[in-house]
Amino acid sequence: MINIVDYIASIGIQPNDREDAILQKRFLVYQALLMSGGGILWGILALVLNREWQSTVPFGYVLITAVNLLYFHHSGDFRVVKAIQTGISLLLPFLFQWVLGGFIASGAVMLWALMSLAASVTYQSNRKVAFWLGLYIVLTLFSGYFDQNFKAWIRPDDAEAYSVPAMVMNIAVISTILLWLVNFVVRGKNEALQRLQEAQLQVVQSEKMATLGTLAAGVAHELNNPAAATRRASQQLRTVLSKLEQARLEVDHLDLSPDDREFMNRLEKQALNRSTKPVYVDSLQRADDEANTEEWLEDHAIENAWELAPALVSMGLCKKELSQLAPAYDETPFRAIVVWAAHLYPVYSLLHEISEGSGRISEIVVALKNYSFLGQAPIQQVNVHEGIENTLIILRSKLKAGITVHRAYCAEVLEITAYGSELNQVWTNLIDNAIGAMDSNGELTIRTRKDKNCVAVEIEDNGPGIPAEIQSRIFDPFFTTKAPGQGTGLGLSTCYGIITEKHKGSINVQSKPGKTTFTVKLPIHYLIPDCN
Repeated sequence: MINIVDYIASIGIQPNDREDAILQKRFLVYQALLMSGGGILWGILALVLNREWQSTVPFGYVLITAVNLLYFHHSGDFRVVKAIQTGISLLLPFLFQWVLGGFIASGAVMLWALMSLAASVTYQSNRKVAFWLGLYIVLTLFSGYFDQNFKAWIRPDDAEAYSVPAMVMNIAVISTILLWLVNFVVRGKNEALQRLQEAQLQVVQSEKMATLGTLAAGVAHELNNPAAATRRASQQLRTVLSKLEQARLEVDHLDLSPDDREFMNRLEKQALNRSTKPVYVDSLQRADDEANTEEWLEDHAIENAWELAPALVSMGLCKKELSQLAPAYDETPFRAIVVWAAHLYPVYSLLHEISEGSGRISEIVVALKNYSFLGQAPIQQVNVHEGIENTLIILRSKLKAGITVHRAYCAEVLEITAYGSELNQVWTNLIDNAIGAMDSNGELTIRTRKDKNCVAVEIEDNGPGIPAEIQSRIFDPFFTTKAPGQGTGLGLSTCYGIITEKHKGSINVQSKPGKTTFTVKLPIHYLIPDCN
């Protein structure tokens, strides 16, 4: 039985119908079936009371409804079908009341027409609802004014006997049907709303996964570079340490004077200082210095001069400096100390490279930790500057060579109560879009300020700008200016939802050729939004 009802309720539904259209069509069918049930009930009751010709009205309603639904099944013409169904559902209850002898004799059977009004509210426009309501009022007034005429015309002698039971039946059945129909609509709306919310959540999650994919690629690149450099430096360190050890043994076998030892200490400090703070020298000048230094080393019978010369030049010990220092020391210790210093510098240099690489990795890991930690609590105290900085660190690989980041942060510590994970997604999308809009000479400017009870963040780029004719659409879902396959069109839409709906803030854009600025305003206190 349930399957039959579901099948009948599905007539007229087209494959491409939206959920609201399906709900309206089902409501029309259910209303038609329930009122037809009432029509059959009243038709039988009229026959029992020897009102044979009056029974043609409710039975006629059932027949017209059946034909109308059959037409709906074959044509799918909802506009015509709903007009016919609303019309007969409004008119025939009044007609039936008139032919039964008026209000009392019929038990106010005109109340069945209320269902046509309920139906019109569901699937008619406001103008048509007003029309049906006006017609209902006119027919009600007409029925009241001519009620005595109907009673005199029909002369229902036994009206008193069944008028009260009829009234009770009408009120009870109509109330039950109306309650069921209202519940059907409310339940359908709630289910549609729930599906919409689930779809929105899926959209947000999809965009979040796309953002994470972008971040993962960038972070992998960012981690790979220092990791590779650290690995390469550690491998080279083994070789240079063994050479340094050998050079140190040769020095230790010598009888060094205090001046020699002081010279060693000075060179050690010089090697350490130059390894952490190298001095830039023009490549052509450096090549000349290395060639001259190599020549000096060979002239003083120092082996592997070609290998030692670059390290000595990096330390600032070129041919000129060596020639000036050599006369002050004995030749044998001097040569041994110079060789030792030439092997010491690469050790310090590689250690510095390992320190830099591990520090870079640590910086990225801390940024990732802070970035992901904000997703563990639904709402929390969030430092706006830290969130932006963590995002910049993670997106550093996407900052093309030549793009300059300018920070104009508010002097105050800007902390707000917010959903940290969602805000990170906003900063990521806005900064990533700004980077993508610029060429290699771009300038990314990030400004923050406190604006009354709100925090304002401006993200500005000097890209080509957003055409004026599409600026009003950039926050629409699935709207994108990127080439097919390069953008989902959900990034800015997701940002808009996070800022305006979840945080009760605002986001807007001002753009012209050479300058695009997105301004985000967020309430400092989440429960007291005041940013509009």
